[in-house]
Amino acid sequence: MKRVAIVALQRLEMPAPTVYVPYVHGVLKTYCDLDEEVRDAWTWDAPVWRMQSVEKMLDRIQAPDVLGFSVYVWNFENSARLAAAVKARFPRTLVVFGGPHVPNDPSDFFARHPYVDVCVHGEGEVPFRALLREMLSEQPNVANVRGISYAVDGKQVFTAPAERLKVLEAPGAYQSGAFDGFIDEVRALDVPVHVLASLETSRGCPYSCSFCDWGMSTMSKIRQHPTERVKAELDWIAAHGISTVILNDSNFGIFERDVEIMQHVSTLKRTVGFPQAFYPLGFAKNNKERAFQINRIIHDEGFDAEGFNVNFSLQTLSTTALEAIGRKNIPLENYRSLSDQYARSGYRLTPDLILPLPGETLESFKEGYADLASWPQVQRIRIYPCTILPNAPMARKEYREKWGLVTEVAPLDPQRGLCPEDPEIARETIETVVATNTMSEADVAEAKLYVAVVNALELYGVTRPLRTWVERVTGHGGGVFYDALMRWQLANEGVLAASIAAIWETLASGHGYADQIAWSGASTTWDGMEMQLHKSLAYDALTRAGRFVEELRRFVVEVFGVEDGVELHDLLRYQAEAWVLPGHDASAERSYTYGYDWAAWLSAAEVPLVRRVTVVRYAARPDWISTGYAPTAEAWLRYALAKDEVDSHVVQTPAPRERVLAAA
Repeated sequence: MKRVAIVALQRLEMPAPTVYVPYVHGVLKTYCDLDEEVRDAWTWDAPVWRMQSVEKMLDRIQAPDVLGFSVYVWNFENSARLAAAVKARFPRTLVVFGGPHVPNDPSDFFARHPYVDVCVHGEGEVPFRALLREMLSEQPNVANVRGISYAVDGKQVFTAPAERLKVLEAPGAYQSGAFDGFIDEVRALDVPVHVLASLETSRGCPYSCSFCDWGMSTMSKIRQHPTERVKAELDWIAAHGISTVILNDSNFGIFERDVEIMQHVSTLKRTVGFPQAFYPLGFAKNNKERAFQINRIIHDEGFDAEGFNVNFSLQTLSTTALEAIGRKNIPLENYRSLSDQYARSGYRLTPDLILPLPGETLESFKEGYADLASWPQVQRIRIYPCTILPNAPMARKEYREKWGLVTEVAPLDPQRGLCPEDPEIARETIETVVATNTMSEADVAEAKLYVAVVNALELYGVTRPLRTWVERVTGHGGGVFYDALMRWQLANEGVLAASIAAIWETLASGHGYADQIAWSGASTTWDGMEMQLHKSLAYDALTRAGRFVEELRRFVVEVFGVEDGVELHDLLRYQAEAWVLPGHDASAERSYTYGYDWAAWLSAAEVPLVRRVTVVRYAARPDWISTGYAPTAEAWLRYALAKDEVDSHVVQTPAPRERVLAAA
């Protein structure tokens, strides 16, 4: 029999080893086995999945007739190194590259990678099975296979596109037994691993965002795997004790049956105990109610322990940028309406943005970011770098020229700094946009600095009351408020000036690559401690609270021309007395009296500010007490600023039942 193997490389080395099931191996094998001739003629070796030295990976490969590589940005360089070594050791092996990283437009790919014999374009099942059939011929000729490209005298030659799968009716890869050996292998490793099962319930994407290759690679119409097959796959995953499912759909929730699938996952967790976590990579963009139902199940059943799953892939709040990236068919109003629905149900949100996008300006970014950070239901904002993927529209020459894209190839660390350097593994790289014709490199650096300031002061709630008051009194929004505050601090040598200047110097001196821009990098506080950028700013403000309050008073009076009167002073006191400072006793209740009902006024835009004596009571913080909190500066640093959930520790908010009106 002939032998075929699939290579789908991933890193294992990290503090908490995580292994993804090599889904492409099972999908291809299951589909190919539907052809009786192919099934009887070919045997499938175990997939090669662990990224190691070339020698160690070669030891797993035993002269296959066909070796298929699934390549993407996180494994291309190591796949190429292995493919070259395979061709040198086994020159008769047909080396096939497929996956999103294989360029679908004519290129010099084969000239740069002469050890690759064939590239598969688009969906892989039909071309790969046809290729295995062709290799059974007495004189195989890959030119007879549709949906591929190959080299003739170093030039890339494309065959006609392969037939697209109209109905996804192949048996499930998990049920077929394709992964039985893999599960045994990873559980026999000398280190405990966390296994994640990839799963696809549908395929395709109706959108064609310029930064994404999803819609491009799977075409537009979405096709569904049969519901009963999806449920059976989930049953297998649960029965094998796999704790996490990563759903590879682009628009989960677009079909009515998606809620039924989510309910099935919930039933499995309750009855079998698995899966314990469930993460859809893409939610339906325009079906608000169904996405809400699915996220409610995810939240209520504890499928997202970190609380980050209720995400909004906004990418930008600039209408110009939305048009530039091809997302004008997804109205921003839909997101705001849906966010309000989540807020009414007590959920918190994690929107996604991309920086810098074509058409975005520094001003539009600042305005949009501050607005998003002001939404009371937003707990965190993730900002991803704008990257160039080979088959995304953004990669095309005419698009690059139109928007003046300036890019830089940087090392890619898929675990955001958690993976130690391994000299046996090649560094993967990624092409990142560092400037456009609407946003210079200096603008991008300033946008990142602005993000740190807004995260420290607005997302944490430190200055949210004052920002809200200024906005309602003067009409100037958060974008103007925080931009002006940042500049005022520098001009007046305020408590944040040194950190702002240091952060700017760091950001302006180079780019690098960070998976999440908003939460990377470090800065030194005024007293010499190193923290994340936004935390260092919050630390500098809260450890010199008295001076910071006075600076805020001067700032709004000088810049916005507001009255330096009773209302402003009462608000500043209300704001400062909500701050959790070093030495704060979390086990004690605290009560304060104010001349205005600030808690009611800040909770809703339509509530008028009423001048009446109000008592605000802050209850004890049992969450701090349960973690061993004690009223010391060290404990404050550890539990307030050293954790990601800083917004729940830096500022206390009164519960409605704890707010007491003392007098009219």
